[in-house]
Amino acid sequence: MRPCLFPVGESDFVQMRQNGAYYVDKTLCLQNLNGGASFLVTAPPHFGKTVMMRMLESFFDIRTDSRALFADLAIAQDAELCRRKQNQYPTLFLSFASVDGQNFEDACSALASVFSALLQEHGYLLENDQLSEMQQKELRHIAERDISWHYASQSLAILIDAMQTHYGKHVVVLLDAYDTPLEKAREHGYLPQMTDWVRGLLHTLEENWSAELVVIAGRMRYPQEGPFGRLDRFLFETMATLPLGFTQAEVDQLLANVGAASCAETWKDWYGGYSFGRKELFCPRDVMAYLHALQADPNATPVNFWENSREHALLRTFAQAGGSNFTGTMEHLNSGHACLQSIQERQSYDYQFSNESELWSVLYLNGCLTKSVVWGMSEIRLHNEQMRALFRAVLEEFPDL
Repeated sequence: MRPCLFPVGESDFVQMRQNGAYYVDKTLCLQNLNGGASFLVTAPPHFGKTVMMRMLESFFDIRTDSRALFADLAIAQDAELCRRKQNQYPTLFLSFASVDGQNFEDACSALASVFSALLQEHGYLLENDQLSEMQQKELRHIAERDISWHYASQSLAILIDAMQTHYGKHVVVLLDAYDTPLEKAREHGYLPQMTDWVRGLLHTLEENWSAELVVIAGRMRYPQEGPFGRLDRFLFETMATLPLGFTQAEVDQLLANVGAASCAETWKDWYGGYSFGRKELFCPRDVMAYLHALQADPNATPVNFWENSREHALLRTFAQAGGSNFTGTMEHLNSGHACLQSIQERQSYDYQFSNESELWSVLYLNGCLTKSVVWGMSEIRLHNEQMRALFRAVLEEFPDL
């Protein structure tokens, strides 16, 4: 196998490119992002959402010159698009991935820290005499984290408006891990309050016409008629607009480039089989992690990278809560069979343990199984050896359920 730097645990696009790490080129998706649109894109964990969002930030950010980073990537062939859009927009990237709290007040404090850190990154706004006295006062409150939970949901809009005033241009907004606060809120028992907060943030973004482009990424798509109400400006996208995950062709090319093409079937058996729409995909983190392991030890056997993960804990919780019916379905799936279930593509975090179809929907959206449509129902199945190992571990842990 040829020496190569595989970006295991690295999600910073700039660092990957500067360090010479292997990058699967997804840049042509920039052609799909029309100005004035708002996209909410969801994918399971480890499918490259943050790398994608960081790539968008690097391309659009007016403060940088990223031409060298993109010079040998596919989007560089679209000279007209690069001329019009590359490094032409004030850009805000923020992530809620670290937001947590044992109660709603603690979570709001963590959110206030996110906005304060974002303002520190764009500290020039505090020195701009073009801003009104009210804008300057609002920015000082954000910088000092002196904001109430209600005001916190307006913080992003305040920053967007200040950047639009500063640059005289509309702003690109990139929000990663938008639903992590909802996940943590369910875990700690304040989901209704956090749902109200996130709803306010999303509606504020929908109504903010200072934004040139809004891209929001997360794990789960909430129901259009659910707790968030209708958000008509948002385009609820699958992985067509932002092509997350690795396709078979991309994995084949990757393996050929590093001299590991003879292992192609192993990759598919262990790390492929994810089905979204008409595409079958591989999990990028798992592909890169196993390549990294093989580089250190050519005899390394495939590893279950989802063991002891958040998804492992989720499956364990569902097995305990769902009882014998749920574990019976787990055993059926682990034996290589498929099962019919009513799977929802849009599922809120307010799922009920008593509703088995909601539990399977959550597992599907988190990448623990795949599905196809049969007679209007979803036929679910385990799609690779890694997931079979995960299910087997949980079944062995609870043999009496």
